[in-house]
Amino acid sequence: MRVMPTLSEAESALMFLTLSTSSSSYEFADKFLGVTRFASLPAVQRPPGAAKLQTALARVLRSGPPEDQVHAVHLLEGFDKLNAEALAGLLPLSDSADPEVAMSSIAILLKAGTPGAIQQLESYLEMHKGGKEPLALLSVATELGRFSDSGQLASLEALASSEHLHIRLGALAAIRNIRDRHSAATLAERLDDPDVNVRYLATITLSEIFRKGGDYAPSMYLFDKDPDFYTERWKSWWAEQKQASPK
Repeated sequence: MRVMPTLSEAESALMFLTLSTSSSSYEFADKFLGVTRFASLPAVQRPPGAAKLQTALARVLRSGPPEDQVHAVHLLEGFDKLNAEALAGLLPLSDSADPEVAMSSIAILLKAGTPGAIQQLESYLEMHKGGKEPLALLSVATELGRFSDSGQLASLEALASSEHLHIRLGALAAIRNIRDRHSAATLAERLDDPDVNVRYLATITLSEIFRKGGDYAPSMYLFDKDPDFYTERWKSWWAEQKQASPK
């Protein structure tokens, strides 16, 4: 467990406080993440409340020191909707040399449905192969998995073969949302994925797209007992479809 947040004299920080229910004093809204240190925050007059905070953080993205920019990105992830200034500030950071900053920025852009965000993710991963996976990949995968726009299918299919497991899972979740028969080849490839969860997603998505039940649509419980049994059925089916299709 982390210790309670503290603030020393001469330190600057953004604090989230709430009025105590047992007294008239304030306490940290989150006892472990109640303090976010900033070298400085720009003064913003309007708009009031959370929108004012978002504007201040957006300006940190544009001209703040690198450490403050990282903190600003993480805080902006908590907003349901972002204003144009914040989104504009995130765009250059989505190509940052720091993968944690880049992935956090891309996760927010995906969440906001920013045009080209999936392609930016695809490009960034292609340019930065190998190396340590940033924790922000989890956020990216979550937002990726919420997509249901068939116009993004080609990029999602490309990401389904990513070297990063979480990206593969997120892409397949989105492909499952879309349920397009043209994804059959991509899903068939993933039947041999090294991760059993990816193989199950490929299996169940194929069953939903082509409306096949029984041994073609096992529960995860049954699938985990003998993954090869179910994936082999689909691989045989796919081989038959390719053979039957016109040359």
